[in-house]
Amino acid sequence: MTRKPLAIIDVETTGCNPLLDRVIEIAVIRTDGAGEFSSLVNPERSLPPFITSLTGISAGDLAGAPLFEEIASEIAILLEGAVFTAHNARFDYGFIHSEFKRIGLPFSAPTLCTVRLSRKLYPKQRQHNLESIIVRHGIPVEQRHRALDDARAVEAYLALSREEVGAATFMAAMTKVLNNPSLPVTGSARQM
Repeated sequence: MTRKPLAIIDVETTGCNPLLDRVIEIAVIRTDGAGEFSSLVNPERSLPPFITSLTGISAGDLAGAPLFEEIASEIAILLEGAVFTAHNARFDYGFIHSEFKRIGLPFSAPTLCTVRLSRKLYPKQRQHNLESIIVRHGIPVEQRHRALDDARAVEAYLALSREEVGAATFMAAMTKVLNNPSLPVTGSARQM
């Protein structure tokens, strides 16, 4: 199996349903140095107060933000040829797949879920949500529930866990997770 670079992605959204809700912020970090992207996204709908409270993103912040279709080509370039990597990849993949579908573009990518990877690497730990991983590994995060900060936390977690468990154990666990992706019904993963 050829090793593909990772594209670590995080999205903030108007809710939890990728078929009804929309992306309001996106960040993509390529681990091969091919680029980094972060942007607010105008969801063309109202923003629930709970989301503003959680993320700190307001409707005013989104008013002048680009539509997803205006940044889609830049996102597609960063995702091309890479493994779609996210904490709870099913959530992020579902939203990205739906956003591309809304503008008439196909999207499919191999996926790596770092929640599932954490469960493989640290089976004795009870919690594998991003907050627990940040605390357990002492990862500094400027602002939680913001796409770029959360994507950087995932990037740091991958590096720290690889160092902690060793490259061979890390790669074996990663291969197991990659070979058994968990995707939303709206998406499919290409085989690597």
